[in-house]
Amino acid sequence: MSTAIDVLIRDAKWDEWEKAVEGLYEKLSETIPYPEIRLLGVHPAARSKGVATLLIEECARRAKQDGFTYLGLHTSNRMPDAVRLYLRLGFEHEPRYDFFAADNTTVVEAYRLALQT
Repeated sequence: MSTAIDVLIRDAKWDEWEKAVEGLYEKLSETIPYPEIRLLGVHPAARSKGVATLLIEECARRAKQDGFTYLGLHTSNRMPDAVRLYLRLGFEHEPRYDFFAADNTTVVEAYRLALQT
């Protein structure tokens, strides 16, 4: 079972996202063999300053320190800026852990980052 690294600066949009995926992560956490970042967000006033990159890098450092070879996260095409960031940082789509959000229309896509040894 994996553990989640929860990092979040809350705003209304993130509360909506959390509600949409409520309960779905718990089922996945029993099958995903590496830790995941869950609900990472940066306040609009702090965006484009490298904050998200630093948070992700710290999560990766902690996961690697704990002996994991991957760090995962889930997102959707509703967050194109986030997807671009994750791809730029080296995350790759891992479709076997994709799922539908509670609305049954939004695909929540799994990504994972290989942690360099």
